Formats: sequence, C-alpha cells, structure tokens
Amino acid sequence: MFNYFHLNKFRYDKGGQFTPIMIVILVILTTMAMVTVNLSKVALTKTNTSNAVDAGGLAAGSAMANLFNSICASNGRMEGYYWSFFIKSIISVGLTIERLIAAEGYAATALTAAGLASTSATTFVQVNAQAARAIGCPPGAAICGAIPLIMNANQGLVATVLPQITAAITATDKAIKAVQSARTKIRALIVQLIGFHLAQMFLYLIIRKNAATGRENAIKMGHVYAFMNSAVAGKLKPDAAPAEITDPLMRKNYQDAYRDFTKDIEHDEEYTYAWKDGQQRAHSVNSKVKINPVDTFDMQVTLLPFPANLAILLAAHAAADSSIGLLTAAKTAFETARTQYTTANTKFLAALPEYQAACGMAWCCPDGEANCCAAQAAVCWRAQGFTTAGLTALTAGITANGTGITSTTEGVAALQPIYFELGAYIIGITPALTVRLDHCCPFMSYCWIDDIWHDRLVKVDSIQAHAGADLGLWSTNYPITKSNSTTNFEGHGVIHPPDPRFDASIVDTDKYSGPHYSTCHYLQDQVQALRENARNLISGAEQAETSAAGMEEEALAMETLGGPANIEAALALRDIARQVRIEATANLDAASRVEQQVEDIISANPDCAFPPS
Repeated sequence: MFNYFHLNKFRYDKGGQFTPIMIVILVILTTMAMVTVNLSKVALTKTNTSNAVDAGGLAAGSAMANLFNSICASNGRMEGYYWSFFIKSIISVGLTIERLIAAEGYAATALTAAGLASTSATTFVQVNAQAARAIGCPPGAAICGAIPLIMNANQGLVATVLPQITAAITATDKAIKAVQSARTKIRALIVQLIGFHLAQMFLYLIIRKNAATGRENAIKMGHVYAFMNSAVAGKLKPDAAPAEITDPLMRKNYQDAYRDFTKDIEHDEEYTYAWKDGQQRAHSVNSKVKINPVDTFDMQVTLLPFPANLAILLAAHAAADSSIGLLTAAKTAFETARTQYTTANTKFLAALPEYQAACGMAWCCPDGEANCCAAQAAVCWRAQGFTTAGLTALTAGITANGTGITSTTEGVAALQPIYFELGAYIIGITPALTVRLDHCCPFMSYCWIDDIWHDRLVKVDSIQAHAGADLGLWSTNYPITKSNSTTNFEGHGVIHPPDPRFDASIVDTDKYSGPHYSTCHYLQDQVQALRENARNLISGAEQAETSAAGMEEEALAMETLGGPANIEAALALRDIARQVRIEATANLDAASRVEQQVEDIISANPDCAFPPS
C-alpha cells in the first residue's frame, strides 16, 4: 500500500501519506480492541470460575467442619457413657464380691455350728445307748443308777444340740440371702451390659448415618455455592433469552429454569448446566465436588466382645443359682436334723418317767430273778420303746446334719468361680483394642471413636465453556476455562480426645493449571495418594491380625477353664477372630490391587520422575 502511494504521489495535488497511515492505524486499533475484549472476557470467566470453586470449597468445607464438630460432640457423649458404665460396673462388682464374702462368712458359721451339733448328738447317742444297755429288761439293780445318764443326755440335747443346729439354720439362711443379693447384682450387671451395648451401638449407627447425610449435604452446598458464584444467573436475564422465545412468561422461565436446576441439586459428584443465548451460542458451566466418604471409623472397643462378656456374667449367674440351690438344700437338711433332734428329745423325755417308775419298783424284783414283777417289766419295756425311738430319731438327725454340712461345703465351693468370672468381666470390658470398621459389627461393644479415616479435604472443580460470536470477517473463540480449589477442614479439631475445633480454610487453588503445570504433577500426586491408601490398608490388616490373635488367646484361656459358659464364650470369640481375619485378608488384597495400580501408572509414564515408595 505504501509502495503504491509512493509511485503515484505525483498524481496528487497534495503531498503526504496521511490516509494510508490512518487506515493502518484504524486496522491495528480495531484488532487491539477486539483482542482486548476477548482477553477481558476470558479473564472475567477465569475470575468467575475461581470465585465458584472458592465459594463452593468453603461452603462444603464449612459443612464438613460442622459435621466433624458434631461427631466430636457425639463422641464425647459416647465416651462419657462408657466411663459411666465402667465405673458403675466396678462398683457393682465390688458390692457383689462383698455379698459373696459375707455369704462365705455365714456359711462358715453354719458349718461350725452344725459340726458342733453333730459331735454333741453323736456323744448323746452313745450315752443313751449305754444307759439303755445298763438298765436292761427285765431290770437289774443298775436301773436306778442309769437314770442320771439319761437325764444328763436329755439336758445336753436341749442345751447344746438344738441351739447349735438352730444357729446353723439361721446362718445358712443369711448365707442364702447374701448369695441371692449377689445374684441380683449380677443380674443388674447383665442388664447394664446389654443396655450399654445397645445404646453405644445405636449411637454409633446414628453417627454413621449423620456422617453420610452430612457429607451429602456438604456436596450439595458445594455445588450450590459454586453455581451461585459462577455468574451464570447474570447471563440468564429475560432479555438474553433466544429470539424464538417470545412469550414473556416463557422468557421469565428462561431464568427460572436455572433456579429450579440449583434447587434440584442433590449429592452427585458432578453437575452441568447448559443453555443457549439469544444468538444461539452454546454455554455450559460444570461443577465437580469431591469429598471422600465418611464411613471408616477407628473404634475403641472392649477387650472382649459382647457375647463373651455376656457369657461370663451368665456363667457367674449360673454359679450363684447353683450355690443358692445347694445352700437351700443344706438349710432343709439342717431343719430336718432339728426336727429329728426335737423328736429324739421328746422320746427321751417320755422314757425318763418310765425308767424312774421302774426304779421305784425295783424292790419287787431282786437281781437275777426273771419275770418277778410283771408291772415293772411293762414299765421297763415302754421305756425301752421310747429310748429306741429316740435313738433312731437322733441318728436320723445326725445323718441329716451331715447332709447339710456337705451341701453347705458344696455351696461355698460353687461361689469360688464367681470371683474369677467377675474379675474376667472387668478385664473384658476394659478399652484395649482399636478396630478399623467400615460397617457396624453387632458383636463388638463400642467405647468411643478414636479417629475417622478421612483426609479432611474438599476438592472443587469448575469448568465454563462459552461459544464465541461470528462477526463476519472476525469471529471470537473463547477457551474452556478451568479452576480448582482444595479446602482443608481439619483446623485444630481432634476426634479423640474430643476437641470440636474443626474449621475450613482454602489450602490450594488452581493446583493443576498454569504455565508450570504438567500431567506429571497430577500423576505424582495420584501415586502418592495411592501409596498412602495402600499403607493404611496394610496397617489396618496388621491391627486386625493383632486383634484376632488376642481374641484367640483369650478363647484358649476360657477353654482351659472349662464349663459350658466358658466354652460357648470361647467359640464366640473364635468366630469373631475368623471374621476379623477375613477383613484383614480383604485389606491386604485391596492393598495389593492399589500397589499394582501404582506400578501401572509408573510403567505407563516413564518420563515422569516419581518419588520412591
């Protein structure tokens, strides 16, 4: 152009090249203006996507922080319930042991008294038998001298045997009541255990449910705030509707459709809203909110599972029942002995006047003469009958007395396993194991939540795509604009000991965009995350294996003790140990798959420098 004007400059009346220069300047200015408009729109779109991911990340992060603070509060209640249950259990066990010791003391008193009664009664049997032999029938001269023996035996029976056997009955009754009181406290322990187990399990289920719901709400809030801050609403005014929409209500609905879309957002990971403007240009806004599931909890559980602890208490209850039965049988035997002793005393007292009468008639029957006095012989034979009946009753009383002593001894022996079982129960409900669970295990008794297996991160991505305008000689093209944001909501919060100070803050923006970003950056982070996941799976498997080994050792100890209740508890423990080992194997398999995935990524991208494992 400049060359043309230079060759033909003499054809013009006036010199200069102002016109071509102005043309060039106008072209340059127009181009710069259009480029400036394009660049400003790209910059504005980038600002909108950045605002969207920041707002969505903070909204979702704040919701997750509130969720974890709520879990902290619930965990505090869960731990409080456990320690309250544990302290009450220790107090109840202490009171139970006190009642058992008292029962043993009462039983010892009963054994002492019954032993004295049996010894005295045996002596009186010998005395009365000697007296009866001395008297004889027909009577001899010794009849009057033997009467004091019978009188002393009767007085001793009343003064010694009957009070001792009565004392044995009273002491046995107190022992029975003491064991019954201990059994009542064991029943209370059973009710406490069942109530605690169910309450903690339901609270854990509620926490899991709230965690899942809270995560879903956080995802929803992240999407809603991302779309609200993406400046989409400003592009959907009624006057921006396509030209073919002429009805005013329909043009208004053009904007309302976006509101309905945001209202219908749920908890899917990704949502896209697309529309066309009045010039039929296509537009779309995409939002992606990534929050890992809150479904894996590190639970502090009791050393023994619920079935084992329940079996221990049921065994103690059965032992108390057995002891009560034996002591009741002993009391019945002692009462029988007292009845027999009383009968013997009655018979001996009835024989004494007859012997005295026979002694008074000794003059009519000198020694060595048989059947010399029929009246005296009749009296003597009646005395002999009373004496024989008394001796029989006294012997039966001694036998019943011995049965009572045996039953009392067995009843005390039946109490001994209860001490061990109560001690094992306290050890069994001690918080000693941490188990990683992604489900509810009804066999385990939960104490509290040690931690939640979660990265405490919210990742939000936003993508906007806008078609350019066709201006004839010039058309605009806008690149797809992407932004991402990572929000950490850990703050200073801790699940255990509960410290509800979780708070959201943005820790990274546009991590995978910009001039210094490459695919290797993303792959390196992905490999690092996968390796961490594999390590966590292996750690969980090792913890599960340790827990299973501890359960099997406890089961072996119970089998060594023997007894139906202990065998049943051991079987339950071994079954739980098998389930825990199955979970451990599943974790190891999952870790192997993750490690293989890492190897696949590294082998497929040899140009990326991956850090060593």
